[in-house]
Amino acid sequence: QILATSREPLMAASETVVRLTPLPFPPESTSLTAAEAMRYPAIELFVQRAMSSADAFELTDDNAALIAEVCRHLDGIPLAIELAAARMDLLGLEGLANSLVDQLLLNARGRRTAHR
Repeated sequence: QILATSREPLMAASETVVRLTPLPFPPESTSLTAAEAMRYPAIELFVQRAMSSADAFELTDDNAALIAEVCRHLDGIPLAIELAAARMDLLGLEGLANSLVDQLLLNARGRRTAHR
C-alpha cells in the first residue's frame, strides 16, 4: 500500500481520494496576541513543528501576526505548514515569510499540472 499526498488525483488504479479541508487560520489583523493565535489549529500546528525544528523558537505577542500571515499564505494546508515550519532553523520566521512571498510570485504563472 502507498499513501501519497497531492493537489491533484493521481488517477492510479484503485486510488482512493480523501479531500482534507484546510486548518482554520485567523483573518488578516494587525493585533493578534500569542494566546489568541493559539486558538487557530493552523497556528498551533506551525508552532509545534517550528519548536521541534528551531530550538529557540517561541510564539510571542510580537511574532503572532507574522505567523498568522505565513499560515494564510499557505492556505491552512497542513502539509504545507509542516514543510514550512521545518525550514525555521534555516530561515527564521522573517526569512520564511519573505521566501513564501517570493515563491508565490514565482508560481503565479504557469500550469499546476504536467503536460500530457
